[in-house]
This record gives sequence, C-alpha cells and structure tokens, in this order.
Amino acid sequence: ESDEAPSAGKNAPRSRKSAGDALPLIRKAMDQMGDDDGWYNLGILGQTLGKLYPDFDPRTYGNAKLSTLVRKTGAFADRKGADGAIEISPK
Repeated sequence: ESDEAPSAGKNAPRSRKSAGDALPLIRKAMDQMGDDDGWYNLGILGQTLGKLYPDFDPRTYGNAKLSTLVRKTGAFADRKGADGAIEISPK
C-alpha cells in the first residue's frame, strides 16, 4: 500500500497543494480538540478536520493518508499512544 495519492482517478481532488498548506487547517482542528498533555489522537484529528472542513482530503495535498500528510509538514512529532493509535504533537 502506497502512502502517495494516486495521480488520477475520478474521486481524486483536482488541485494539488503542498503539505504546508494544510497546516492552518490542522492547527485549527487541534485548537478545537483541546488536549490534556500536548498530544492529539490522529483518528480524532481526522474526524475533527472532517467536521470543520467537510471537503478536506489528504489527497489534495498529495498524500493518501492523513498520517503521511502530517509527517510531511515537518511541524509535528508523532508517537504510538498506549492504545496503539498514532498521536501527534506540535514540535
């Protein structure tokens, strides 16, 4: 399975933006979530992004997965949480 978005497909978003272009959206979603210890569950972040921006799609930024998009921004540290889920924290 590739972490890169397919270059074609009828459901793929047309415009391609850089990973950095997603930073304001990710940060706003994090602000909405709040945090207890500075770490944010990636799955919940994805749900929050979907609620705030119904047309949000990591493929718009050249990535098939939100986790890959977040890593490519270079703005977040990531770890596996106690439950095995990916968590991110601003660097």
